[in-house]
Amino acid sequence: MAGQREMVRRLLLEHGHDEAAVCAAYVRAEADGTVVRRRNATGHTPESYAAALWKDGHRRQGVWIENFCKAHGIALTTR
Repeated sequence: MAGQREMVRRLLLEHGHDEAAVCAAYVRAEADGTVVRRRNATGHTPESYAAALWKDGHRRQGVWIENFCKAHGIALTTR
């Protein structure tokens, strides 16, 4: 079972920097139990949580998705 960010990294390698594809694949991974949230205090649906992870990965103070893509030669798409 993968952690949330680890799963997003795997999906970036598979789908590239494609928000819709990565988020949809993340939702499927939650549904099939490949990735599990430890808690859901805010009550996010899998879809809203995937979108929040994507947004979190592009914040100014920790652009971990962009850094991962650059490090792995994944072309960045425009947002």
